[in-house]
Amino acid sequence: MIQTEGFKYLGVYITRDPDIAKSRNLMPVLDQMVADMCFWEPLPLSLLGRAAIFKMVCLPRLLYQLQNFPFPIAAVYFSTIETHLRGFLWQHGVVRIALTKCYKSTFDGGIALPDILAYYRAAQLVVLNEWWFGGARDPAYASEFWAMGDTSIQQILYGTIVPSELPPAARTVFAVWRSTLRSIKWHGKLTEESPLWEGTMMPQVAGLRGFRRWDLIGISKIGHVTQNGIFKSFTDLSSEYGLHRSQFCKYLQLRHAITPYLAAQIDLPEHNPLEAKVLLTHIKAHKISHIYKTLVIHTPTLLHLLNSHGWLTYQTLPLMTGRRPLCPPGAQL
Repeated sequence: MIQTEGFKYLGVYITRDPDIAKSRNLMPVLDQMVADMCFWEPLPLSLLGRAAIFKMVCLPRLLYQLQNFPFPIAAVYFSTIETHLRGFLWQHGVVRIALTKCYKSTFDGGIALPDILAYYRAAQLVVLNEWWFGGARDPAYASEFWAMGDTSIQQILYGTIVPSELPPAARTVFAVWRSTLRSIKWHGKLTEESPLWEGTMMPQVAGLRGFRRWDLIGISKIGHVTQNGIFKSFTDLSSEYGLHRSQFCKYLQLRHAITPYLAAQIDLPEHNPLEAKVLLTHIKAHKISHIYKTLVIHTPTLLHLLNSHGWLTYQTLPLMTGRRPLCPPGAQL
């Protein structure tokens, strides 16, 4: 019998309709997680104990779906999980510690509570890491890689291509990459990894014509034409890439187009944290955990929280004894 609506394969219901896929895959997992939290909630557990229960009981149940769900997941799904999680941690009472603090590692003052949205982003960026380094060599990602056709990964990350024009296998990864850059405050910032010819952040440079030869000899990103944030001389580019002197006018044209963007940014880092982890490091084991730690570390919330509660001032005070008190002076236990 031919299935017209969809079918279930390896625990995931496969269908063309995103609404049906959500109702058959994500919602049952959410209902089961809520049932698990309702079961554990009445027990006399500490905050750390409840965080451990959520990490060991609920997270593995959801993580498989986050890795294999083929459509972008709306933010309301994660906010619903956070609402139930907040009620589970504080037994539907007064919330004493914000979840953004709890998500931080114990070293940074948190309790290492799993951030489901960050885990979802990490699970999707693992696919991008495999495409970038492995391509079609890994059978687990080969079908998605070949489904992209002529679309390059460079176009997905930095290109001017419209998301609706991307193959279905790449749309979710594209959306997660962009949203993750915004969450770590790196969206729209240039690095040495930013492309010259297929980018959206430098429209004047992307609009230049006649630079096909430059691309063929390996000049394709900002790091190829700059050094320490300064545009290289034509002599340096010629000795490094073998540019002919007939390309000097093209050199002046490119330098004139790119200089305003370099001047607008105080520093030009070699790469941003996301590029360093996903594009420059081939993760071979514990892939989701590695990317997840990067996202948690570089989410710019901890410094603001510390300043707003006076912790930085407290940490600079000299201690008269060898033991640090459990909380700042004047704080309520």
